[in-house]
Amino acid sequence: MAFKAFVEKQSRHQILKLRTDNGGEYVKNTFINFCAENGIQMQHTVPYTPQQNGVAERKNRTLKEMANCMLQSKGLGLSFWAEAINCANYIINRTPTKVLNNITPEEAWSSIKPDVSHFRVFGSEAWAHIPDEKHKALEPKSEKCTFVGYSEYVKGYRLIPFKSKNVIIRRDVKFSENKSACEPSPTDVPPLPISSTFENISSSDDESEDDNPPPPSQDIPSSQLPRWVRTTRDETGDLAGDPTDQRRTRSQFERASSLLAQAPVTYDPDTFAEASGHPHWEAAMNEEYHSLLANDTWDLVPLPKERKLVRCKWVYRTKYGPDGKVDKHKSRLVAKGFSQVEGIDYTETFSPVAKMNSIRLVLSLAASFKWEVHQMDVKSAFLHGDLHEEIYMEQPIGFIQTDSSLLFRLKKSLYGLKQAPRAWYAKMDSFILESGFSRCHSDNTVYTKRVGKSLIILVLYVDDLILTGSDPNLINHVKSSLKKKFQMTDLGHLHYFLGLQVLQSKEGISLSQSKYACDILRHFHMEDCKPGPSPFQSGVKLSVTCTSPEVDATLYRQLVGKLLYLTHTRPDLSFVVGLVARFMQNPRESHWKAAKRILRYVRGTIQFGIHYSARAAPLLVGFTDSDWAGDPDDRKSTAGYVFTLGLGPITWACKKQGSISLSSAKAEYRGAVEASKEALWLRQILSEFGFEQQHPTTLWCDNQSAIQL
Repeated sequence: MAFKAFVEKQSRHQILKLRTDNGGEYVKNTFINFCAENGIQMQHTVPYTPQQNGVAERKNRTLKEMANCMLQSKGLGLSFWAEAINCANYIINRTPTKVLNNITPEEAWSSIKPDVSHFRVFGSEAWAHIPDEKHKALEPKSEKCTFVGYSEYVKGYRLIPFKSKNVIIRRDVKFSENKSACEPSPTDVPPLPISSTFENISSSDDESEDDNPPPPSQDIPSSQLPRWVRTTRDETGDLAGDPTDQRRTRSQFERASSLLAQAPVTYDPDTFAEASGHPHWEAAMNEEYHSLLANDTWDLVPLPKERKLVRCKWVYRTKYGPDGKVDKHKSRLVAKGFSQVEGIDYTETFSPVAKMNSIRLVLSLAASFKWEVHQMDVKSAFLHGDLHEEIYMEQPIGFIQTDSSLLFRLKKSLYGLKQAPRAWYAKMDSFILESGFSRCHSDNTVYTKRVGKSLIILVLYVDDLILTGSDPNLINHVKSSLKKKFQMTDLGHLHYFLGLQVLQSKEGISLSQSKYACDILRHFHMEDCKPGPSPFQSGVKLSVTCTSPEVDATLYRQLVGKLLYLTHTRPDLSFVVGLVARFMQNPRESHWKAAKRILRYVRGTIQFGIHYSARAAPLLVGFTDSDWAGDPDDRKSTAGYVFTLGLGPITWACKKQGSISLSSAKAEYRGAVEASKEALWLRQILSEFGFEQQHPTTLWCDNQSAIQL
């Protein structure tokens, strides 16, 4: 009744018709009689046919999606849903719409153009001034609040203080819009709804591993991440590590927690519109564009007839150092190579990169002979590659020349083109060979150069180079020649390479992926999970035919992919990660629990890595082992091996065999054969380095039948 009176008074028009669904509030006799007494015609939709009331339904969906985004972005729970809906409605009424010829609903209603200068980010941290009459001397003059909307009746902001749940309205407010305001009382705010699949996964997993699980941690607000991640974090238990647990020391937990605390939570822009207006991203784009101009990357020409145009976009990435702090902001102009036509715009695309086995082998040798290891980076590496095809690309947004009808005819390769990696490798490879290096036959991205008794080894991984050798002067000479040919950045001693943290000391060289492990835990919101004693529970058999509920395959694949990269310095994870990787096509609850247990183990072993001792002789030794018919689905065996040079592992693998073994001896023998192949490769590349093994390589096997064979 109040709404009817308000609308009719303000608009000077009568309500004639009312279209609703069949909600109980609309079909009551009291409401029907009210409409009949006031001459309002009621129209109901057919049951289960909301499309007949499409305007209202679409507006409801818009309001709910806006409210959901506002809650998610600031990590607020469902107790704020009413304020979020109210704020979303307030914003929509002051937003131009095409239905009203690009004016706002407020202007169409009142004929007054609304002022939006008072708009603030919903859910942000706010400090409200406390009137002098309501505080005593030496008491705070402001209180921390959560901003939840605007008042319709007075010129003030709706705020919820952290110390209470009552909404207050204040005019004098200071906002920190970049900060997410925590919820006033986390214990009273219910979590956002989640899918039953992940709810079951997390709860059943915890019940199987801990008879008395601790309550979920509330120290970190459930923000920044999707709802399924929030469930995973909340169901994994209390803070990482128990100071009374005898399996770990308190100092280890403190170091791990400090690493996690340093991991940044930032988001890179996806479009030029998002990046423009930010000084660091604009500076990065200017640097990239002027680098392209200095490299003579293109010519401005009109587009020939019957030629296809390749479009482009800006890509933005924040680079971090090994300590987790922001190193630099990088912008890259990337061609949309998916529009290229094979045979016209490109032919061959393959480009080799260095094997991780080769990188670890070189670092092990450097540690054994106490060599310094240096790192260099090529600026805009792909721009140095020469193109042999005619490719036309549009001008990038934000840097369009006076004549916008002209296009770029590319003279150099550009990031995103399908042939760009191959063109760059061909350019770099030819220069390295001209500089007196020899390419290794065992790995085409590893080069050696001998000058007298001095040896230098160069490893190329796309635009990153590793240099080591017995003569520091020779290394500096190679650096100088590279800088003359390409725009290079001398990063000094190797300390961070492809996500690997490298520590060089008198005792040797240590490798770890502590920062990457922290990033994985933060990504899946398990930085506060309870550490596990082992990566896999003994006696558990994973199968593709299990009847447990299905889980999100995309989420599962993301987790397995990240864990696979973590195994570059963690041979202790090789078997179990390879095991869970077998079920990426159709993952089930049991597979998810096994993968989540790996994360718990990683949480307690963040500092684990590899150490290559400076006191160990470069002697190659191998170990191999295999189970028999360990796969319950196809009865195939799983074999693995690891090779050490000195005292540190350099190569390892754990794979399921391609055929069924009829005996344990045959399974062990096949595993030893695969290990022997790896040993032959290692011996060959060592001989190319000039460190040929003088004695046969020892391969340890625990099966006497296989040894006799």
